Amino acid sequence: MQAKSHSISKFESDSSSERLIRQSELLKLTSKSRSSLYREINEGTFPAPVRIGKRAVAWRASEVYSWMDNLPKAAGMEG
Repeated sequence: MQAKSHSISKFESDSSSERLIRQSELLKLTSKSRSSLYREINEGTFPAPVRIGKRAVAWRASEVYSWMDNLPKAAGMEG
C-alpha cells in the first residue's frame, strides 16, 4: 500500500492546512539576518510570528509569501 503524498501550495490560504515556517528556514528564504528580521517585525514591516510552543515560534507561510510578493522590484528589472 502506497502512502498518499500531501503537497501544500505555498499560496494555499486554507487556515486549517496553513504551512508554518520555522526561523532557520525563514532566514534562508528571505536572506535576512536574525537581527534584521526582528527589527522589521518590531517596525511592523515584516509579519509577526505565531507561538507554536512554550519556547517556539513560526511564521505563517501565506503571510511571508505575501510580504515577498509586495517587495519592490529591483532597479532596471521592470519588464
